[in-house]
Amino acid sequence: MTVLEFDTATVPEGERLARWLSSVHAQLGTLDVLPRAGRTVSGRISGTRLGAGRVSRLAAGPHRFVRAQRHIDPSVEAGLHAALIRQGRSVAVQGGREVVLGAGDVVVLDGGSPFTLTAVDPFDYTICTQPIGMAGVRRAQVARMRAVRFDGRDGMGAVVATLLDSLHRVAAAELSGPALDGVQRTMANLFAILAGSQSDGQASGSVHVERAREVIEGLLPEADLGPALVAARCGISVGHLHRLFAETGTSVAAVIREQRLRRCRAELGDARFAHLTVAEVGARWGYPSPAWFGRAFRARFGCSPARYRAEELEPVRSGEAGRGGR
Repeated sequence: MTVLEFDTATVPEGERLARWLSSVHAQLGTLDVLPRAGRTVSGRISGTRLGAGRVSRLAAGPHRFVRAQRHIDPSVEAGLHAALIRQGRSVAVQGGREVVLGAGDVVVLDGGSPFTLTAVDPFDYTICTQPIGMAGVRRAQVARMRAVRFDGRDGMGAVVATLLDSLHRVAAAELSGPALDGVQRTMANLFAILAGSQSDGQASGSVHVERAREVIEGLLPEADLGPALVAARCGISVGHLHRLFAETGTSVAAVIREQRLRRCRAELGDARFAHLTVAEVGARWGYPSPAWFGRAFRARFGCSPARYRAEELEPVRSGEAGRGGR
């Protein structure tokens, strides 16, 4: 069992960057390591080799880790990485997907294809790495798992987050024989759990779109509802959110507008809301400006909100008047 411990504070400043780069490569394989602070990098790393796998913990300031095509040797079996984000915001990109991650999230990255992991803030990661052939998952499953956010606070994601945290602590102990074999099986099971927690389409864009629509429905009354808020709630970047909606032939703004206007139209035509002014109905659904509401409603339905209400409620009022005259 090989153990690596390194803290940049323990070496002269002029040697820190080179030692940091070599330590990261020893744990994660060949990739570009780009600290935002440049040569003044400050960080610490620990790692343990457990059979064919590794468990690592890295903490430093904002970074970019880039695994490019030039780093990939087809003759060498690549590693599959499961990373627990302990601190800070990060963005993972691989296989056409881009996901925003926060503390407590878990993400899988495939060393057999290019990826980027960006730590936007000071970060702390625990990473379990296994050769893909020993990870207990098929290549098709690996493709679905890449750059997908697993919530480490709920469901199977929570199980994996706990395993990752436990593996880091166990790795500090001297293991051999059956104990080491058991830990290696746990590392393989970790990836199988994540793969099993996905439906066939979970990693597809359609899932993100459905989730985004649910978020929009729940936040329609909020005046600041927009792509940035929706993307944050879905755990993906704004750019990726826009691309996903564009693939469906619409946009985030168009969906928000359509849902708001439908809610407004429903209440304007409902006698139970007749005590509210037209402006109050618009404000209830994210239109604080009456003029803005009026223009949007007319553009969508061909008449003003006031006229629509009058035409819809007039039969109701006439019927009430008729019953009152009997």
